[in-house]
Amino acid sequence: STLPPRSTARSTTTLPGLIRLRVCAVINLGAWRPKTWAVVITTAAVPGKPAPVLVTEDMVKSMNPGSVVIDLAAERGGNCEITEPGKTVVKHGVTLVGELNLPSTVPYHASQMYSNNIVNFLKLMINDGALDATVDDDIVQGATVTRDGEIVNELVRSVLDGTG
Repeated sequence: STLPPRSTARSTTTLPGLIRLRVCAVINLGAWRPKTWAVVITTAAVPGKPAPVLVTEDMVKSMNPGSVVIDLAAERGGNCEITEPGKTVVKHGVTLVGELNLPSTVPYHASQMYSNNIVNFLKLMINDGALDATVDDDIVQGATVTRDGEIVNELVRSVLDGTG
């Protein structure tokens, strides 16, 4: 499953008592700049499907030694091609954090991330200032259960039909 090109949103944030981070929602991978990033956090997951691969092994190889990839989608296989779900490993000089259910260890920040994901999800469906759930997008389609009274989600339909 691949994500459609989208513009890149950037912001700079300072975590209390920690480091200043450049936060970048990279959906358009043309914006990949591994030499300028020390930390990459991935969170993309499509309900009922394996997580889409956003960071390939070649991308990890292009990162500076000592960089970190935190893969919050590790439970669904990971957004990084070489994430090992349930483990933290070092590959090509880059630390890959694939711990399971990592957000539950930091509930406040997990809530912030979740709310940010909901906002970005809704932005996928806003066209000309109006909500449009018919958008041709893997993420929107995977999260849509019904439309016009019909079940459009294949996974839900197969469970209800007894075939899944």
